[in-house]
Amino acid sequence: MTALHAQGDETSSDSLNEDHDKLVPEQSGETGSFDEDIVRVPTADETAGTIARAQRTLNELRRREDLDRQRERDERAEQLTRWHDDDTERAEAAASEEHDSDALDYGGAR
Repeated sequence: MTALHAQGDETSSDSLNEDHDKLVPEQSGETGSFDEDIVRVPTADETAGTIARAQRTLNELRRREDLDRQRERDERAEQLTRWHDDDTERAEAAASEEHDSDALDYGGAR
């Protein structure tokens, strides 16, 4: 290997060491907590409390969905009633106009 290659290898090696030092924090005398890897299992009461809160939340969501569906049904029924009333008024007005025009045609001049 030539001197140039050897120098290049040292430079890249130094660069790798610096990068490694940046990625791996130095041990500054701190030790991790003794029980940091211990998994804690919740008690039966904690689990029951969590389940009860989740069930209350689900029940509230269901109630809101039911109310939303009922509101949508009510709004749709009101809309259909308005449309029906509008159609009935138009039909009556058209029938009245037709009746009036028939009366004029019947007695009109020939």
